[in-house]
Amino acid sequence: MLLLVFSAVRAQLPPSYWATGFSGADSVATTKGVAGKALDLSKNAKTRRSLDFSMDTTAAIRNFSFTIWVNTDPTSGKEYTIASTLLPGKKDFWSIGVTAEGAWFFKARFRDEFYEYRATAPRQSIRDGKWHLLALTYSADDRELRFYRDGIRVATYLASPYLRFLSSGNLTLGASRAGRNYRQFWKFPYTTQPFYTTWETYNGLIDDVSIYEATLTDTAIARYYRQISGSAVPAAYTPAPTSGLTVTTHNIKHGGNVFGAETGRANLAEILRKTDSDVYLIVETEGSGAYLADALGYQFYLVGSNDTANLAIISRYPIIKSYPLSRPFTAGGVQISLPGNQKVNIFSVCLDWQPAYFFYSFDNNEGWSVERFLEEDDRTRGREIREILRKISQCLAETDSIPLIIGGDFDSGSHLDYVAATRKQHKGYVVNWNASRIKAEAGFKDSFREIYPDPVKMPGITFSLAFEVWMNDRIDFIYYKGNRLRAVASRIISEHPVQFPSDHAALNTTFAVSNKRSQRISPY
Repeated sequence: MLLLVFSAVRAQLPPSYWATGFSGADSVATTKGVAGKALDLSKNAKTRRSLDFSMDTTAAIRNFSFTIWVNTDPTSGKEYTIASTLLPGKKDFWSIGVTAEGAWFFKARFRDEFYEYRATAPRQSIRDGKWHLLALTYSADDRELRFYRDGIRVATYLASPYLRFLSSGNLTLGASRAGRNYRQFWKFPYTTQPFYTTWETYNGLIDDVSIYEATLTDTAIARYYRQISGSAVPAAYTPAPTSGLTVTTHNIKHGGNVFGAETGRANLAEILRKTDSDVYLIVETEGSGAYLADALGYQFYLVGSNDTANLAIISRYPIIKSYPLSRPFTAGGVQISLPGNQKVNIFSVCLDWQPAYFFYSFDNNEGWSVERFLEEDDRTRGREIREILRKISQCLAETDSIPLIIGGDFDSGSHLDYVAATRKQHKGYVVNWNASRIKAEAGFKDSFREIYPDPVKMPGITFSLAFEVWMNDRIDFIYYKGNRLRAVASRIISEHPVQFPSDHAALNTTFAVSNKRSQRISPY
């Protein structure tokens, strides 16, 4: 039987729904832990077996937190599940574990939705022979699934408001009940009693495990880490070396994997790192969000129900709020806090790619006029941008105090580019593109075109790098609104010494940020 432990440290947190240390554990090996006695599942333990616990709640928990201290054998080299649930008769589960490379992961499946966060070992190893705190929280009201290592939030996912982390089921420590060889009975010759295999049992130590029927705050988790470990919480971010706010938006083409699952992503991370941006608005994230955030040492927000989601926001500075929109493939946003407590709302978008090709090298086979094309364009991209602006109406109303930035792949040209002076580049057309026009009418400034107002001298092509004979256009933008920001520099990034890993160029804009007291543009 296990002793339920409610320590003085936990008394400063919300009441635990369930908690355990291992001081009173029977039939298992224990050793000195970080908070008391730890469950010993290492190679030195004579008794190595996972532990099952019944979750007796009859109603699913809407708001949820899970914390666990782990210490993984540094000589280990296999992927293990450290803690998991599996609901009876269902495929729904969640689990935390260690990857073969030594980082940690989280997986969850609820009905048709799958969530996965896989950290990387260079930044988030837990296979170093040291104690680490892993935590996850879920808020149905905020639709946020948050991930923490050693007291620092490293990622936030947009989640369904209908997730249920616990109902009548089981919690397993040290393995996964869904594992192929979990608790498989074995018999050797001349024995009468079967025994449990430890085939898939985690190779390490576990201590001070808790489940809360509440969403723990960043502050509470950081305090808990500090009080148990006796160490200061690592800095959440490193301030930018220069004043202002630098934003990069980039469609990374299938997560940067097209040009190599390893080499393409590595080149992409190198390109992003060299921009030294404070925020990255990523399109076609497709599984690369955690990798890029760890490569940069940043926090990130994934806009979607799994790690093949389209959009992500990667931020040097803390993400303090998110804005779940009804179409996560199209748009999602967060609020970040800059030094000096200046807040900025930032959204990543990707508009519909149809109708396409009309103004490029392909012929206008439909025989559409410009007016007819714009009618069709308004049914897709025009409708989407109006819907986004309607959904973020509160952010629009606050731009005098909290600036608003919207960037991404708009899959359309700009009315500032398709003018009389550029007819030759655009097959003779002058086009009042819907998305850019609607943004201008709403008071947004096109940061690149503000710096380079002449589209003849500086066209700012962002697509297509891979198929130049097909299309050359500026379809990636960073728009902004609010008198506390001013664009001071902007550039197109489309080169890498070996191979540029996308068909879109990256767009990078630096903003000066106003001093809150004087209202003049200045450093923080």
